[in-house]
This record gives sequence, C-alpha cells and structure tokens, in this order.
Amino acid sequence: MEDVLVTIDARGRIILPSGIRKRLSIKRGDKLKLSSFGTSITLTPSNAPAGFIRKGKALVFSGTGGKKLTNETVNKI
Repeated sequence: MEDVLVTIDARGRIILPSGIRKRLSIKRGDKLKLSSFGTSITLTPSNAPAGFIRKGKALVFSGTGGKKLTNETVNKI
C-alpha cells in the first residue's frame, strides 16, 4: 500500500495524484465508493469495467464484482 498526503480544499475536495489514477485506471467522471471505519476513509473505484489495463509494459486483466475470468470473456476481449 502506498501512503500519500493530500490536502482538502475549502470546498472539501481532494485531488488524487495522477500516478494513482493511472495505476487504478480512474478517469474523469468515474465514481468512487467512500467507506469509513473509525477514523479511516477508503475510496474504491465502483464502476471500473472488467478488461485489460496497462501496468508498465504489461497488459493485466482487471475486473470487479467477483466475476471469474472465463475463456469466453478472454475470447470476447
């Protein structure tokens, strides 16, 4: 896990650093699920589509919703 210090502006907004947005394939307009537990806050991309994303020089399959990657899905992609 990577810890990054961000500042909250006067309207209560934060900016996610570009490196984190790229690594997690978060784009403008995406929705994030905010969860709080005690004094911790977690942001999780909620509408990230299943598919291949670039991580460095490799293509990596990324999916949400607990769905299993099947041969049919791979062939479709």
